[in-house]
Amino acid sequence: MNRLSGRFARSMVSLALGTCILCMGLHPVAEAASTVTLEQPVHFTSSDGTEVMVGIGTHEVETLVGSRLRLNLEGGETVLLNAQATTHNEEIEAPLAVMVSGEDPDVVHMVLLLPNGQALDAPGSISGTRSRGFEPLFATTTQIQVAVTKNRPTVRDHRKPKRSTPQPTTPPTASPAPNIGKPGVVGPLTGTLALPDRYQAPTANLTIVANALRLTHKSLTTLITADPNLPITKPVEISIGYYSPAGNQRITQSYVRATGNRFLYNDKEGDGKPRRMTVDISLREQLPNGEWATFTLPWHANLDLLYDITISPLNFKLRDDCDKVGDSEIKFQWSSPDKVQHSFGFRARAGWRITVGRFAWRGLEVSASQGLRYPMASFMENDSHIVNFGRAFADCIKELGCPFKLSGIFGGEILLPGKTHIVEGDLMEADREQCRAHYDYKITYTLRSYPYL
Repeated sequence: MNRLSGRFARSMVSLALGTCILCMGLHPVAEAASTVTLEQPVHFTSSDGTEVMVGIGTHEVETLVGSRLRLNLEGGETVLLNAQATTHNEEIEAPLAVMVSGEDPDVVHMVLLLPNGQALDAPGSISGTRSRGFEPLFATTTQIQVAVTKNRPTVRDHRKPKRSTPQPTTPPTASPAPNIGKPGVVGPLTGTLALPDRYQAPTANLTIVANALRLTHKSLTTLITADPNLPITKPVEISIGYYSPAGNQRITQSYVRATGNRFLYNDKEGDGKPRRMTVDISLREQLPNGEWATFTLPWHANLDLLYDITISPLNFKLRDDCDKVGDSEIKFQWSSPDKVQHSFGFRARAGWRITVGRFAWRGLEVSASQGLRYPMASFMENDSHIVNFGRAFADCIKELGCPFKLSGIFGGEILLPGKTHIVEGDLMEADREQCRAHYDYKITYTLRSYPYL
């Protein structure tokens, strides 16, 4: 992300949240308009699959029914961009548009965040060489968080929303239905964009339950809730299917008016990679004639696995003496996964086991999207020809030119995905390779789950 910020800053000047427009009837625009100012053209894919270049200027951003972004360009022209439904973890009270840099320096994402944790992601290309048909990965929740932080303060919508909840048609004397959810909260995106109280199911009871469902997720934990005390007049069955590359499961409950419903599901760890999970929600109600009325909500959740990672102290043992006489004076240098450099000096002889306690490291809620790597380490004897060992080591890990041979440094592999294991091997002295050492340490991965989302 850092290597893109300079280039991207020259392309995108500001993102200002505009006024919220809710179109009724046949034109259900789903959230507040936002404006994006571009100082350099960006190539996107239009809703019909062709390439479109959005030029310099300030353009108004809206969404339509379906996974599309509508740009009202500064000159008056309207452009429809293809976008994909995704999710975010930011706490916002009104829609917020951000430009998110991808891992590829040429790729940027126009992401419109909605207050319920859902979003639309339209990927674009600065050069335009890959605009037609290219499908980059979604912007990750971590990348979105960085972009939102850079665009603080969050714009809040202080208007008093005028909302109503569908009323049950029977019995005629039923009390008016209370508003469901928080003002301004938008229904989950799944290819179609819906506002709360805008799901229109075959019956009033199914409509009320559909608009009362809320989705929250973190790591592999997904929670779907239904509000209590909904004014339904007949039993409603809620059945939720979870489908991901790691496994499938379906949970079915009847709506409980006194407490509401909680569907808590933890997806399987699988290969440990981020994934997109389909959440298939089916509601049904039995009609007086014995038949069943059904309504389906095809939602999705982008799961970014979180781990607590613990690295133990490192054990170091010389296999050969570096000095022919007396103790070897060892300088041990390493870089931890957070890219902080460390050094430790000690005396050793062949066969001595030295424990480097400061090698230990712990990371909480670590995601593969952070790109952390295994510790990198090297050692040299005190009378080495390398004058500034610390600087030479820093150049090695930054790939600025390394004076060491490959046998004189270890580590640097991607940390996630991974499983608990022992890391061990032999390492040559970095300068003259006049002695060898054996090292070992343990990496422990603990997958996080969140039963109390």
